[in-house]
Amino acid sequence: MGLENLSQRQRFWLFVVLTTVSMLALTFIPQFFNKDQKAKQVVASGPVPQATDTKKDTAPVQKPEDVAKKDPEKTKEKPAEPVVSKTEAINKLLAQQGPEKQHTLGDDNTKIQVVFSDRGAAVRSMTLNDHEASDRQTGKRLAADANGQRPKLTLVNDDEDKNRNTLSPARQLEHLSYRLSLLNEKQVAPPELEALPWKQQDGANGQQVSYVALVPSQNLKITKRYTLAKDEYHVSLELQFDAIDVSKPAKFSYELTGPRGTPVEGLRWKQFSFRSYVFVTQDFPDDTTNNNNRPLNTDRTLEGVEKLNKDGTPRNFTLNAADPKEKKVFLYGGVMIQFFSMLAIVDHAEGEQPMNLIDKVQAEYIGPDADSPEYYKDRQGRLTTRLISLPVILEKGKTSATHKYLLYAGPSKSMLLKYEKGIPEELVDRYTRVLQLDQLTDASDITWTNFFKSARITSLLVASTNLMHGILEFLHKYLGNFGIAIIAMTVLVRLCLFPLSRKQAQNQAKMQEQMKLLRPDMDKIKKQYANDRQAYALAQMELYKKHNVSMLAGCNGCWIVFLQMPIFLGLYFALRESIHLRLAGFLWIDNLAMPDMLLHWGDNFLTNLPISFLYLGPYLHILPIVSVTVMYMYQKLMAPPAMDEQQEQQIKMMNYMTLVMGLAFYWVASGLCLYFIVSSVWGMVERKFVKKAKDQAIAQWQEKRERDKSPTKTTPGVRSKLGDMWRDLQSKADKRK
Repeated sequence: MGLENLSQRQRFWLFVVLTTVSMLALTFIPQFFNKDQKAKQVVASGPVPQATDTKKDTAPVQKPEDVAKKDPEKTKEKPAEPVVSKTEAINKLLAQQGPEKQHTLGDDNTKIQVVFSDRGAAVRSMTLNDHEASDRQTGKRLAADANGQRPKLTLVNDDEDKNRNTLSPARQLEHLSYRLSLLNEKQVAPPELEALPWKQQDGANGQQVSYVALVPSQNLKITKRYTLAKDEYHVSLELQFDAIDVSKPAKFSYELTGPRGTPVEGLRWKQFSFRSYVFVTQDFPDDTTNNNNRPLNTDRTLEGVEKLNKDGTPRNFTLNAADPKEKKVFLYGGVMIQFFSMLAIVDHAEGEQPMNLIDKVQAEYIGPDADSPEYYKDRQGRLTTRLISLPVILEKGKTSATHKYLLYAGPSKSMLLKYEKGIPEELVDRYTRVLQLDQLTDASDITWTNFFKSARITSLLVASTNLMHGILEFLHKYLGNFGIAIIAMTVLVRLCLFPLSRKQAQNQAKMQEQMKLLRPDMDKIKKQYANDRQAYALAQMELYKKHNVSMLAGCNGCWIVFLQMPIFLGLYFALRESIHLRLAGFLWIDNLAMPDMLLHWGDNFLTNLPISFLYLGPYLHILPIVSVTVMYMYQKLMAPPAMDEQQEQQIKMMNYMTLVMGLAFYWVASGLCLYFIVSSVWGMVERKFVKKAKDQAIAQWQEKRERDKSPTKTTPGVRSKLGDMWRDLQSKADKRK
């Protein structure tokens, strides 16, 4: 049975069934293929450093049976040495180094505050003084203490679970961030090269601290110098490598671990990855100075935690492959959460080519979030990154080599720092343009297709998003509240579109009245050509033409929607990345960058359906419901009356699609719902105020309609020929009856 034999009602329900089946397929099929892909994943080429899992790894100690095969006599003279685990070996080395010492850079007057440990000369925590922490489950603002102070946001933390004191020294070392370990010829860090004997140097203060480690086995002295400035969102790290004996060469590679203990905000409502690993590279120049000054392509790799192997096997990315054309220079990399990033950046001045320091980037899954809902199991989890250096060679007589990094802990959208007090414009420009941190949020790479990139659609979205940031920040400066700023911005947008939207409202109102007046004629045509759809369509078109009714007049509303799309999408992305809209309150809303969560209705079957598209969660979001209600009312107000069964089915389909859109809206930021509600209400009010213009248009149309009914002589022409053709078609249709 073909579709042409189905009624309009049957076609409509067939569409509904196929749409539902497609949504279910899109929900479950990718999960099936992701599992299959993970099972077949192949690690990148080149030697692969093993994950530093202190629970499993063991020190490279020879087994007794291997010794026996080589020299049976020796096994009789000496008993076999017990196998020592890597954890035990590191614990023993750390015990020999004495008690742990800590040092803090920064205070309440600096943008960030960093706590260091001499164990690994690494970072224990990095805290942002100007940004508040939020609740892990809801993302709402936390309560203030007795002094009225709210908790500050800690982006890097070695004691995220508050159980550090219960861990062994080896596990405590593992939880530190930006540790440096030396690698052996197998690209593995044995215990003695991982738990290096760092000593804090004299002269440390609130702005700088240095640590030194001597490694005689590698003929190497390593110095780590950290420096913090008042208004900066980064700590400068300088690695200096010196040969202990300059008459002997030194060759080594090192591993610099990434941030640990990165937080998550809103475990119960996020519809995307909680954490992502990111790194940005640039084309390897033809020569180290790039004398040709040719533009170098920049590439961003950004993937969520769900892309990683849950068994802890790291995902490896080789940057300096054997083919010179494939070589990439590492710019920066680390971990991103929704609003903030923790990165290790290769430091360089404007106009300089960054040093080519990193050979491989690793991303590693390090465990689940214990308090994450089971529903989000695929998207939750903790991760970190590791940077594997290129071989460093100190030739005979060469005294040292210096590698410089910036350890950044700040907003992913670094451009927003220009709206903060005390941040120099030169620093914002350096972050955004020179160090290219704009690639974190403004990269134009689309992994699944190049269409958007070639069509410059992503560039348009980036420009629109940055414009929305600027408008909202400007309005907030004078209005003092981001919720009011969103409403004001919506009104400004609709005022700019008023001439076009007013004309659209007039046309739609006029068409509604025309359809009502032509209803008797339409009923006659429908009855006359009830069994001939083609003749009915032709007769309908002729009726519209005869009475000067344009069915395209009501389509001007498409321009209103189209012109608002860059603004709508720009606001959507602005809400997802703005550190200032985060925790911005309005009315009952604690955070305009998340759903409003008006009422907690608990976890039950209805709110935890296994189909992700229908998942509602434990909180009632009222703004999406208001948005859908206003959308439905606006649609009913603007839609012309149905003239036949086909139009009636189309209207019903639009109503169903409104409900589907409501489900999609259920998880968007409350600030976006606010924009949509105000815009729709504006449209309905505007529609009510076009009555006078509508009545004038209808009066003119009826006057012309009556004038056309009066008999007049016309010279034969195109209209006469079309009339004859139409009458001929009518006669043929009558004969077919």
